[in-house]
Amino acid sequence: MSEWKKVIAQSNLIKYDTGLAYLIKIPKNKKGRAFWIPSKCVQFIRKNDYKMILSYTDYFEFRTNDGKTMSVDEFESYFDKYESYFDEYENPVHRPEALDPSKLTIEIDDTLLDKEND
Repeated sequence: MSEWKKVIAQSNLIKYDTGLAYLIKIPKNKKGRAFWIPSKCVQFIRKNDYKMILSYTDYFEFRTNDGKTMSVDEFESYFDKYESYFDEYENPVHRPEALDPSKLTIEIDDTLLDKEND
């Protein structure tokens, strides 16, 4: 069993979406090369975000639009590795624990009290 790897790509590289697969342009390629990747292997970090995560294994062979296949090593050379600092996007909402009002104590500094109106 091979371990899944991840890279980060910009979503504006998507050239075509069939519903089952995405045709993604290869960054900084002047010949217009693109590759197909199954849609199950593409995860958008947040809705309407410009970044996406592409998942793959060492055994993947990416078919390109020019009829050739691209190896994993060549594929990895075009994209940034998935970094742990993007984990915040997977669980972006932190909900603090609710406070119990019966356990709260409020202390008021004596200097803040208006002693003339007592």
